[in-house]
Amino acid sequence: MVGHGNEQAQRNGRVHPPAVPLRGMDPYSWPPSRAAQEYHSVPQIVVETMHLKSQASNASVAFLLAVCVAGLVITVVTACGEDPASPVPSPSVRSIVETPSPSVVPDDGESEEVRPVIVTDTDGTEDDSLDVVTEEDLLNTTHPLEGSSAPELTGLASWISSDPVTLASLQGKIILIDFWTYSCINCIRTLPFILEWQEKYEPLGLRIIGVHTPEFDFEKDVENVSAAVERFGIDYPVALDNDRKTWDAFGVTAWPAKYLIDAEGVIRYAEVGEGGYVAMEQTIRHWLGQAGIDISSVPFEPEDYHLDPEIDRAGRVGDRELARTREIYAGYRKNLPFHRFPPPDPWVLYEQFYEGLDTDVSFEDVQEHENQHLYIQGLWHVGPESLTHARSTEEFEDYLAIKYNAKTVNAVLGHDGAAPYRVRITLDGMPLSPDDADTDVRFDDMGNSYLHVDQSRMYRLIRTTEYEQHELQLSSNSDRFELFTFTFGAYENLEDN
Repeated sequence: MVGHGNEQAQRNGRVHPPAVPLRGMDPYSWPPSRAAQEYHSVPQIVVETMHLKSQASNASVAFLLAVCVAGLVITVVTACGEDPASPVPSPSVRSIVETPSPSVVPDDGESEEVRPVIVTDTDGTEDDSLDVVTEEDLLNTTHPLEGSSAPELTGLASWISSDPVTLASLQGKIILIDFWTYSCINCIRTLPFILEWQEKYEPLGLRIIGVHTPEFDFEKDVENVSAAVERFGIDYPVALDNDRKTWDAFGVTAWPAKYLIDAEGVIRYAEVGEGGYVAMEQTIRHWLGQAGIDISSVPFEPEDYHLDPEIDRAGRVGDRELARTREIYAGYRKNLPFHRFPPPDPWVLYEQFYEGLDTDVSFEDVQEHENQHLYIQGLWHVGPESLTHARSTEEFEDYLAIKYNAKTVNAVLGHDGAAPYRVRITLDGMPLSPDDADTDVRFDDMGNSYLHVDQSRMYRLIRTTEYEQHELQLSSNSDRFELFTFTFGAYENLEDN
């Protein structure tokens, strides 16, 4: 995936250092992408400031950064939801990383906010219990494409659940485009809302199109995507944007991203990342109404949005060791930029990892683990997207380990299409308890907890009721065990994490 950020930069007339798309941005990587979710212009200003640094004095740069921070403070109306506000990057999106920032030091491990929404009481007065803006505010543009004609869908490899669709053929309909990828936990958590909107508003003229833009190579496989579409219960059209042609046309920088298009083909609203569900439904209703459609028969109760993510306050701490663990990537493409640019802070700290790209490397685990990093024992193949166990063993002696802070843990694992393989899971050196095991965990007759890996996808590992710190270890005797990434959650409403 290296280079997509550079392509975007070149279109903007700027050349950036190596860029890597990330999902689930963490408190220790750049840029402050939650601002990109809710207040899209701010990160562009910050990135511009980074490039001005080579052309301006330190004092000027400091002034510009101060202006950016002030702008963020003024822009943010309120805070709710799981996702961090700037300057802390968000765990709710996969985003484009330009360069690790040596100057941005988060003051808490996680912040949160959601885009302002219109909510009124039955008497027409504004309801202060939720984030409130006026209808005029709703129509004000915050995304560069809002108010412009939507680009046509282009370069799509294939379609699932539908013949090919064009936006031109849907003229007169209200269209919601969802950019997603099936192993992304942030995308997965968004799907229930999209399916609910489909059920409520498709009979009134809303049309939903899923544009599946892969992060990992296995997500380009139409059979893998089709299986995911069936697993998630998606029946609206899904197109495979394997070459990122439509992604680039819309200027997308993160997963998930949603664009609402009115009956005239104009982009009216864009939402990047998790959250903002109330605002999106309010906007859908507004533009259906503008198209002359009577929506009075369809109820809309903002307080029913019990699924809207709420972050566990325990995750909002300034201490790096206690902060909620960032998403951890195993492949070298995501690690290299953070290893090359000071201060180095990649997910993998071993020097032999960077000296042995695309080869089998022997690793020795260290005694003390720190939050935010991946620890390795044994022989592993260092690939661009993943680490793959490079030998068959008998006693689960090779493993991958992390020290983490969270309520839930997920892992994206690879499968090559051959026989399934087993991955043993231990928590603090012991098998998982049934109370802590998430839905993909199984138990053998001896009480050992494990995963049955038969597809390349995200697997749900751990779900505790409290925000806790633990040592997690994954091991397999199979030489096909492949890890792409770990993701972590810390929601208050745990049942929806």
